[in-house]
Amino acid sequence: MTLFLIALAIPIVAGIVALLVRRAPNIGGLVAVIAGGASLILSSGMLNAGVTTLDLPLGVSVEWAPPVSLLSLGIWVALVWFGLLEFAQPGRSFVLPATLLAAGFAAVGLAVRPLSVAVLLVEIGALLLVFPSLQGPARQTWGSFGYLTITVVAGGLALVGLWLIDSYTQSPLPEMAQGAATVLAIAAGLTLALVPLQFWLSHLADSAPHQVLAWIAVIGQTAVIGLMTRMLIDYEWLLTVTPLIQTLVLGGILSSLFGGFLALTTTSPRRWLAYGMVYTMGLAAVGIGLFNQAGAQGAALLLTARALALLLATAAFRAVPRMVLTWKDVRGLALARPAAGWALGFAAAAMAGVPFLIGFPGTWLTFRAAFVAAPTLGFLLVPGAAFMGLSMVRLISTLVQPDHDLPPGRVSLPLTTLIAGMVVVALLVGLFPQIVLTPIATGLSALPFLPAR
Repeated sequence: MTLFLIALAIPIVAGIVALLVRRAPNIGGLVAVIAGGASLILSSGMLNAGVTTLDLPLGVSVEWAPPVSLLSLGIWVALVWFGLLEFAQPGRSFVLPATLLAAGFAAVGLAVRPLSVAVLLVEIGALLLVFPSLQGPARQTWGSFGYLTITVVAGGLALVGLWLIDSYTQSPLPEMAQGAATVLAIAAGLTLALVPLQFWLSHLADSAPHQVLAWIAVIGQTAVIGLMTRMLIDYEWLLTVTPLIQTLVLGGILSSLFGGFLALTTTSPRRWLAYGMVYTMGLAAVGIGLFNQAGAQGAALLLTARALALLLATAAFRAVPRMVLTWKDVRGLALARPAAGWALGFAAAAMAGVPFLIGFPGTWLTFRAAFVAAPTLGFLLVPGAAFMGLSMVRLISTLVQPDHDLPPGRVSLPLTTLIAGMVVVALLVGLFPQIVLTPIATGLSALPFLPAR
């Protein structure tokens, strides 16, 4: 267990080091790669270790369990990727140090008890991403300020929900249980950007650095799902006092529908990325809301695919130094800068669930679980998938259209290599999903509120 504590602390220490050396190119990337890699090595033997608890001073304890280990491993893999991106395209801003620190706080929040402390740590990690977002155009209304507001409000609501839960355990009144579940549902809807609470995400995508958006999708929202999972493990009665299943499923259907539609009609590639996040989170919410193994496995695969798609898109935008605002700005990108253009294309295909890519197995599993649960539910997911598919066609066709105003450019060899490696992973997992599905199924089988059907 001591090794696990060290693995949790490494990203936080690495963030401080990266902050001190942020003006030295490549050093920050090296720190991030070492932090993620060392944490993976130290924790790899604990994946199937069962539930272990270590008491710490001040009434705080750290718990290690298979579901938590899966999410923590995902965070540390993301840190390795952020480090590789910094190697491929060095920067000198606060983004990488803030990302490392935020990831460290999120990882600790996934494993620490009580849950109120876990919520506070995850919220602190999310707030750290506000500082790099305050650079340049992020100062606009509902840029980083909106993200700051949503983070504070959602964290406060989560703490209020936990207080209501504690009050309910002492005095079990039905109204108090209903209120706790409702408040927690709103907090989750805000942080996961489920429709109609997704309004803040597109504004942030317009202005914040690409790594901030990637952190929110790959690490931040993953941590929120981890906290939801731990609450349901401790307070399974939350599933009985409120229509939580219907809330998640309805929010997921609306998110997949409107996320796909807005992705098709938006005028900004950056906003397309945000609406793609809303669409995929909507499908994942439906899979989670079914509360069975098949739906949860599909949701986990979808979130994995979304993470890779966001990382691919981040690398593509990193190869284009200027702020991309309109579709005209990416017209001909695949011809002028092939690595950047095709990275965006593969990101779109992964989000849309195109066969033979990483997004397809999760989409297929979620659709199948929805049809098995209720055929009508499955049919309600079809329009959103169609809209998202059309938006992918629009993006790719724009990328390959010739544009004489876009001068040819060269993407650096390290960044091209990184993009090529991620494309290979997208194809490999799409063809052989059991590579990631096997550990996912192992972790999900330990959740008591998920029946096998």
